[in-house]
Parts: sequence; structure tokens; C-alpha cells
Amino acid sequence: MRRLIAKSGCDYENLIDLDHILLSDILNIDEQNLLINQLKPSERKIISDAYVQFETKIEHSILSLLSYNYGIQDFIFSGKNNKIISYFIRYNNLVDRELRNLSLDSKSRVLWIGSGPFPVSPILMSLKTGCHFDCANISEDAINRSTDVIKKFNLENNFRFFNKNGKDLNF
Repeated sequence: MRRLIAKSGCDYENLIDLDHILLSDILNIDEQNLLINQLKPSERKIISDAYVQFETKIEHSILSLLSYNYGIQDFIFSGKNNKIISYFIRYNNLVDRELRNLSLDSKSRVLWIGSGPFPVSPILMSLKTGCHFDCANISEDAINRSTDVIKKFNLENNFRFFNKNGKDLNF
């Protein structure tokens, strides 16, 4: 892990490796925690900041692909049309693991803080359970892009977006 940090403060290839570790079963949760706890706070911050930028860049890349007229199932799950299918497979697996620990259904409402420009986890959770999301993000651009994505996928009945810090929301 320290080698990932040492190499230019986390470049793209290193973040892909980190993403693979985090979104796979290479390490169990105890091993992940042990690894993370061995890092200095400054090292954790470097990784966290770089990972946020990495995910945002991937989400912007996905948005550029949305200029094509894919239906949501084709776009997210079709290997022949999707150039980043492995990204979605990992997220799909992550969402499946998260859903095993939750009891969501079409009557559920979830607050998702930091939804970014392409809220892939909330989209997948909503498709799988029918649940509703209130998504908050401090970036107006991210909210606008997320809103466009949800409209494109005809999921607007399941999503509300708020251009606010999550701690400032009152429900």
C-alpha cells in the first residue's frame, strides 16, 4: 500500500489496483482494516483524496458514453456495448454485498451523501429493490449531471437530488 502512495501520490494505474483490492474479495474485511490501520493519517488522506478524484473521473467518462442511446440494462450490464463493463461488474458485486446487510424495498427511502455525477450504487440499488434515494452533493455540476442521468434512465420517480452538504439536510 505504501508503494501505491509513494508512486506520484497515487497515479491512475495505482488507483486501479487499489480499486480492484477494495471492490473484490482479495482481502477480507479484517485484512482490509488491518492494512488501512497500518497507514499514517496523512497517507490515508492522500489515498482518500486521490480515490475521490479517480472515481469522479470514471463517472465523467461514463457520462460521456451516455451520449449513445443505450437503455439502462444495456448500458450497465451489456458486455458487447460497454467498454467499462468490469467497473460495473465490481460495483454490481459490491452493491449485492451491501444489499445483503440491508432490508430495502420499494417503500424504502435512502439518504446518499456524495452521490457524484453518476450515482452508480444508488442506481443499481434502486433497480434491484425499487427503493427511493435522496442524493446530496455539494457540487452543483454533479447534481445537474446526476439529474440528467436519472432522467435518461427514466428513474426520476425514485430519485431526488439536493445541492447541499449532507449534514445540512433536514428530513
